[in-house]
This record gives sequence, structure tokens and C-alpha cells, in this order.
Amino acid sequence: MAELAALFAAVVIADLIKPPQQLCLTCHGPDPAQDGPVAPAIKGAARELLEARIRDGAYPPGYRPKRPTKVMPPMPAVAWGGAAR
Repeated sequence: MAELAALFAAVVIADLIKPPQQLCLTCHGPDPAQDGPVAPAIKGAARELLEARIRDGAYPPGYRPKRPTKVMPPMPAVAWGGAAR
């Protein structure tokens, strides 16, 4: 698990110059309806879930994650066009 976290951190650091959509594609893959190489599909996900995960790195109250990993870090700088809240 530590290797996966280190790999993910390296990918995120290397991808900081990419547009936000490219950051998502790295883990979630090119098709939002399909699971990506590291992260689950995001098609149909509630905005509340996406905001909480991107902005805070957390889940909304009462939400049950599809995967037990905690690999995705908060990314408030890329939340909704760079407008961190």
C-alpha cells in the first residue's frame, strides 16, 4: 500500500502542470463510466461527493466509499476551475 501511495504522490506532483481534467484522468481513466486504473468510475457521482473528495479529501456524511483506500489527496487548488473554497 505504501508503494501505491508513493506512486500516486509522484503522479500528482508530475501532473500539477496539467489541467484539472488531466489530473482526474490519471487515476479515474478516460471513460467516466468505467473504473480507472486506480480509482472508481465517477459518472453519475453526486456533486456533493465530488466536491468533498476534491476539496477536502473526505466523504460526505453517511457516504459509503466504493473502495476502502484513502489514496486520493485533497486538491482544493483544482476544485471547480481553481476556485478553492
